[in-house]
Amino acid sequence: AREIFRDIGDDAGVGRCDWALANIAWGIGRLDESHLHAIDALTVFEAVDDRFMVGWVTYTLALEELSRDLLAGGDPERRREAHRWLRQSLEIFAEAQDVSGYTLVLDAVAVVALRDGQRKRAAILSAAVIGLERVSGTRLNLWNRDVLGFDPGELRSDPELAEAWAAGEAMSAAEAVAYALEDDPSQAQAGAARSRRGNTTKA
Repeated sequence: AREIFRDIGDDAGVGRCDWALANIAWGIGRLDESHLHAIDALTVFEAVDDRFMVGWVTYTLALEELSRDLLAGGDPERRREAHRWLRQSLEIFAEAQDVSGYTLVLDAVAVVALRDGQRKRAAILSAAVIGLERVSGTRLNLWNRDVLGFDPGELRSDPELAEAWAAGEAMSAAEAVAYALEDDPSQAQAGAARSRRGNTTKA
């Protein structure tokens, strides 16, 4: 299909094929192939100014980075790159008020938070996602959670996170998006650590 779209000059069609191939490759663990298709798709959608599809492709690129982080046994740089893609995707879906889109992205932001050791933040986001899934009837996160080794039930069952979970459940969609778009706590911590090291060196 991609070659047919290319032959008839349908750039958007080519981009959608590349995006689909990127998702398939990601799902079976062929991450290099997934990345190449996703970047090709992103180039197309940015060129034709299809922001909605840019949102979906950047989400796919974030999933790829989270898979690489998992395979590496934890790689902060991969998580930072995933967070960058997720932020871009979430802003687009929030602007379009696409519930299925930002429900998926919020779940992935929770994965980043959990792997960064931000369990409270992860619990709040996960609870908000569960609430959105309940309201919208979407259950799109199950497959992705399995691939990424993420179980929000573990956060829900932690007594120390009960208050955070309740706070997330009480959030509206707009509140959950705004919370996810706040400065990444781990980035703030890293910046503070760098500042402390710099002050120590000067002293």
